[in-house]
Amino acid sequence: MTRALCAFLLLNVFPASVFGQEYQRATTGGEDAHYLFWRDRLISFVIDSAGCPDTDIGHARSAVVNAFNVWESPPCTDLFFSFQGYADGAEPNQLSGEADGNNLIVWLDEWPPEWGADQVANTRIIWNERTGEILDVDICLNAQDYYWTASDRTVNDIQDVMVHEIGHLLGFAHTTDPEASMYDGYTEGEIIKRDLSGTDIRGVCEVYPAGMPTPGVTGLSMYDIELSTGGCQCRQGAGAPEGWMLLVLLAAFGVVLRRGSRKRPRVSGR
Repeated sequence: MTRALCAFLLLNVFPASVFGQEYQRATTGGEDAHYLFWRDRLISFVIDSAGCPDTDIGHARSAVVNAFNVWESPPCTDLFFSFQGYADGAEPNQLSGEADGNNLIVWLDEWPPEWGADQVANTRIIWNERTGEILDVDICLNAQDYYWTASDRTVNDIQDVMVHEIGHLLGFAHTTDPEASMYDGYTEGEIIKRDLSGTDIRGVCEVYPAGMPTPGVTGLSMYDIELSTGGCQCRQGAGAPEGWMLLVLLAAFGVVLRRGSRKRPRVSGR
């Protein structure tokens, strides 16, 4: 089967508020759009071994792990995230085009200029276009233009930003609820997104209910069907898994600063 990757330049969002709810979910787009979702509730992730250039790697890891724990903590869901250690020399799917299923978190010292210096983070999802099943997600944090910390509230808080990006990893889109972790607005030094709001909790409980499948999901696995490639700009994906045609959500989930300074000088010796 031909292998192909298709890049969407715009976020496809279906607002759950249509049904009286405030959270929103991303979709595959097109006439037969499907919500994005994880079929397996056990989701693993790795952190680039280079860590965060602005803080101790152990502190950075704890902040990232805490952010994942926030999304699995509501008792109404059975999501479980597993830290699989550090990846040496890993390249995110944003740059490689490869879907390796590792779900990488990485700080980039060289931020792609096409993403824009006002973008604090960039999350890219690769999914099964026929079902909406999420297959691989990588999260890049901008270490070129912004200073990161696990404790200093005057700069960019790792856990705050990661909780928001993990929401995208789970298939959630931006909400208009200003108290929600998935709210689009961001201010340097904020920590409000460290914890889920009622809107976020309602979303994770309804999309990933404990002991029950995600509502509206078909029983087909990624191996049962042949996927279409319509509605996107396609290119050959050298790193795509054999037998898969994947659609890629590209750069649509970047967090943008409404206010904030450029990167502070790093502490000597770090």
